[in-house]
Amino acid sequence: MVGQSQRRILRGGARLRQCGALRQHPVLAVRELPIEKVSGLITRVTPARFSKAQHDDAAPHRLLLNITEGLAFVTLPLTIGLALVAPELVRLLLDEKWLAAIGPLQLLTVYASYLSLVTIFPQILTVKGDACFSMWIGVWTAAILPIGFAVGSRFGPSGIAAAWIIVYPLFTIPLYRRTFERIGLEASPYLRVLWPSLRGTAIMAAAVLSIGAVLPIDLPMVARLGLLVSTGAAVYGVTTVRRQLARMTRLLSSLRRPPSDGATASLAVE
Repeated sequence: MVGQSQRRILRGGARLRQCGALRQHPVLAVRELPIEKVSGLITRVTPARFSKAQHDDAAPHRLLLNITEGLAFVTLPLTIGLALVAPELVRLLLDEKWLAAIGPLQLLTVYASYLSLVTIFPQILTVKGDACFSMWIGVWTAAILPIGFAVGSRFGPSGIAAAWIIVYPLFTIPLYRRTFERIGLEASPYLRVLWPSLRGTAIMAAAVLSIGAVLPIDLPMVARLGLLVSTGAAVYGVTTVRRQLARMTRLLSSLRRPPSDGATASLAVE
């Protein structure tokens, strides 16, 4: 039921994004690729693991921390990186009439980075017998978001995209609070596992923006995009991937294994 509510919200947003400069163009599919691939894997394999660990007081919050760390490691640099190179990407792949899509694309990628981290919270509450709470969060979100879209539409496609960023996180605050209470988790460990990816993404963003500011204006768009992407990849690789790759590889291997006691335990290792 929670999943159906979330799908209705996404479908409603998709219909609204079809207006104006955002009308059914592949640029939106590009925006969804990073989160769709990773979040799809997580939503397929994690419910069985949370269910397996539901009678262990410590395991659920260790699972949440490790999965959150993995999601942040992959999705934050991809989505924020896409937002950073959106002007070059749109100019390279599309024509001048699509320049109005740059702002909405950037806003929606920021939204996607946040959404990826919230994906597993309804699963935890369901395992803990609190699915009704998630359901009502979904119902209220589905009811209020269209109002935000209606207000945002007065400012064009960027206003509609901004509604996602402003309205949706407000409804995830109680979701965070309820989940943390049910599994006995405090905010500080959660923020601690996010920090390496947040720091690496921030440094990457600073580097990309700095390089973009000094590149010649007449530089071919392909070369400009290539330099920005390679800069971002190199900086994030040095600051974050180099330090966390082995740990993330073990986590991904654990996710792909069938849910057994051993697999659940390995995924929940601090």
